[in-house]
Amino acid sequence: MGSVRPWQIVLFAAALIALGFGLYMSLGGSGKVDRADNVYLVDTVTGDFFVFKVSGRGGVTVPAIHPDTGERTLYRTYPTDDDQWELDARDLGQLEMIESLSDSFDLEARRVEPNDPEHPRKLTKEDFLRHLDG
Repeated sequence: MGSVRPWQIVLFAAALIALGFGLYMSLGGSGKVDRADNVYLVDTVTGDFFVFKVSGRGGVTVPAIHPDTGERTLYRTYPTDDDQWELDARDLGQLEMIESLSDSFDLEARRVEPNDPEHPRKLTKEDFLRHLDG
């Protein structure tokens, strides 16, 4: 077996550090990912504002189905620190192709001014599924 060489000690120490870091990260170092409980959606035609509770249920595919018209006109929006509503950067390409986009949208600034932002209409899973059945 012989004696232990210096490079072997360094390699062993590095392995212990990597093991310790891996255990720390997997057992509670970074905590839970902060997921949103709600998805906010705004209608591209009217500017109507909706909220869909997603906690523990996944998410929403956009454009989402408008519960009244059955058309896929709902896109994500997020609150900003300055009480504005920001559009999702992933949706900008699709939004740019819409010819009759509501005046509520400012694509250049990635902002939207939804109708009645203090009182979004609550959507349920059934609101989306109703139009898929028929």
